[in-house]
This record gives sequence, structure tokens and C-alpha cells, in this order.
Amino acid sequence: MSTGIVVKPDPAAANAVDDAISQASGAFHRGARQVWLNQRFDVDALTLAAVIATAVPGLGVGTAVVPINPRHPLLVASAAQTAQAAAHGNFSLGIGLGGNELEQRAFGIPHHRLTRTPYRCDATPAPLPSAATRSRETQEHLGRKDRYA
Repeated sequence: MSTGIVVKPDPAAANAVDDAISQASGAFHRGARQVWLNQRFDVDALTLAAVIATAVPGLGVGTAVVPINPRHPLLVASAAQTAQAAAHGNFSLGIGLGGNELEQRAFGIPHHRLTRTPYRCDATPAPLPSAATRSRETQEHLGRKDRYA
């Protein structure tokens, strides 16, 4: 089992992304082989995972928990596929309900929306083939699924 740490960009840093990359790079050079990112309101964990994976080759990246309530499942799947490509297969996606009350206030999500989470998980497609190999039929199918979701 590889050693991993949680990277938390410093809110006081001049640039949160640069700070996260610096922390991840330092951890990698000290022997950590995996970093985990929490979703924040100022920096997106999925996007940051892709950026860190590109900046620190060989380092595994993952999201500890990305709330799925404020995002459509196809958007989560697309961002995860991008992070997986940037990490050359060394990305782990962690999803969850999020911080209910805090998230509801921050995103303006009504409480009843949380009951839809099982459907959202079921609607998330299996890992998608790369864009280069995705067929027109697959794209059309995903488009129909998206319209009805």
C-alpha cells in the first residue's frame, strides 16, 4: 500500500493552485505516492487533481469527497475522465453527499434535493472510452440519456 496525504491549499496563499502543487510536489519528493483533495468552495477538487497530476508526473491523485448534489452526473464523469487522463490512469474518484447544511446554504440547494442522490449515482455512466475512440453511437446515446436525466 502506498503512502498518501491530504493536500489543503492555504487560503492565505497568493495562488491556491500553486500552493497545492508545491505541497504535492514536496510530498512526492519525500516519498508520498498519493495525494487526496477535498472539494472546496474556492478551488474545484477534480480540476485541481488534473492540474497536480500534470505538474507532478508519477503521483497518484484522488478526490476525498466531491459532493454530487450540485453537479449533473455526466459533468462529474467528464471531469473524472479528464483527471484520469491527466494522471495517466492514476486517479481515484471519491464522491458523496457533501456537507448537507453548509452545501445547501452555499449553493442554494433545497433540502428535498438530497433525496435524489441515489438516482444521480445510478445515472452516472460507466467509465467512458477516450474521446479519440468514442463512437458517434455512444455520443448520441449519452446525449439522449442527458436529455432525459
